[in-house]
Order: sequence, then C-alpha cells, then structure tokens
Amino acid sequence: TRKYADRPAVYRRDPQGQWIAYSWNEMAAMVDQASCALEILGINETEKIAVFSANNPYVLITDFAAFANRIVPVSIYATSSEQQVEYIVRDAEAEFIFVGDQSQYDIARKVAAKVPALRQIVTYTDITRDDSDHSTMTFQQFMRLGACASEACRGEVARRTAAATPDDIATLLYTSGTTGDPKGAILPHSCFDAAIEIHHRRLTSLSDADTSLCFLPLSHIFEKAWTYF
Repeated sequence: TRKYADRPAVYRRDPQGQWIAYSWNEMAAMVDQASCALEILGINETEKIAVFSANNPYVLITDFAAFANRIVPVSIYATSSEQQVEYIVRDAEAEFIFVGDQSQYDIARKVAAKVPALRQIVTYTDITRDDSDHSTMTFQQFMRLGACASEACRGEVARRTAAATPDDIATLLYTSGTTGDPKGAILPHSCFDAAIEIHHRRLTSLSDADTSLCFLPLSHIFEKAWTYF
C-alpha cells in the first residue's frame, strides 16, 4: 500500500452540496477502468475525444484514461455555444464527447446531428434524453465496460502506456476565436512535464497537507496544468 493510498485525492460536490472525497486508490481504480473502457469502445492511439463539462473529478479521470491510451482529450468550455462546439468537434475530428449537464447534452445532440463522425455521447451527470437518442451512455455504464475488461484489453492499454513518449500530444487547446476561427494549439506532454518539474523546484513551501481549489475551469490551461501538478 502506498503512503497516501487511502487519503483523499480529490473532492466533488453532490446535488445536496455535500463534499464527497475520492482516495488516491479510488482514483487509480477509476482511471484504470476508464482506460479499458476507451479501448473497448474502439478509440485508437492519437485519436481525439472531446470533454464538454464544468469541473468535476470525472474530467480528470477521462483525461488520465486518455493519456494511458495515448488518446488526445480536447477540452471545451462548459459555456460554449452550439456553433463553437460544432466547430471544435469537427476540426478536431472527435468521435466521442463527454458532457456534464443537461444543457451540454442538448448541445451535443444537436452537434451530433450535423457531424456524422461524432458517434458517441457519454454523460457525467443524470440527464433527460430526447426520444430519438438510443446511443448515449452514462459515465456509470462507461465505467462498467472497463470493470469487465478482458486480459487482452488490459494488455493493450499497458502496451499503449509503455509506448508513450514526451512528444505525444497531451491536448489540443482551442483559442477564443476573437480574431477569427479558433485555432487548435498542440500541447505535447513535454510541456506539462517541464512545467511540473519547475514547480517542484520553486514551490518548496507546498506539502501533502495543502489543498488546491479549482477556481478556473479545467478547460483553461492554467487550471488544467495546476490541477495536474
């Protein structure tokens, strides 16, 4: 058992406003399940998945599961319009989109009707599906796929993880589009590696007793990088 295995790693708030903690062990297990689920659903190395949600631990689980498969998560601001989401999904060639709440699901359904390549929606929270939707799955269903993964699936995920390099794309970061269409800036893992290393050197006052509060969206590179750290 690792030193911090059963200590809280991350918190989320339930609909009643209560804070629920996930331990490091629980987070690791969920990332493993999500990693296998992505492989089972046929998402290949270097392919893109979109993440369209407000902050919650499932966003992090999705990101880390993508990294284990050398898949590229593309974060979309939770307040983005249908037109903005369509543009990013189409430009990134994302076949899967993970959404947070009802409004994001509704937008994703409209985008899916116009972008045939978008073949799967996964919902982090309880939503009301439209009557014609027979393909969307909940995050719980997604995780159950991974929990039942075969040894062959686990072996493939392990192979992908072992093949990863610092030059692999960690994320596509889309600009605001205030001076034209948004541009997808490519950030390799080496960028995050370098940032985390320099933080370790300079922020010597931090310890395992500290807690970090997400005050920006995880779709913002500052919050994403800081939360990874």
